[in-house]
Amino acid sequence: MRGYVMHAADTGAVPVVADVATAEGVDEVVRQTTVTFGRIDGVVFNAGIVRAGALGELSDEDWDDMVATNLTSPFRLARAVLPMVIESRG
Repeated sequence: MRGYVMHAADTGAVPVVADVATAEGVDEVVRQTTVTFGRIDGVVFNAGIVRAGALGELSDEDWDDMVATNLTSPFRLARAVLPMVIESRG
């Protein structure tokens, strides 16, 4: 629909603020989602960061932040919700 802006309230979505780069943050996302909706049928991995710079200029901390957010968090989230998604046939 042209010109239509969908808001979270229009979809029933509930925003969850959490640091998904940490196991605790992923656990919080899963907890709040299951408390709100009772189940999880699917997942959208929509978090990512980039630390710009040449390879020689990136610090270990920058690298670790990118890997934690872009690779580890989707793995943790998928692992955490997999039993629920399989059960719901999502």
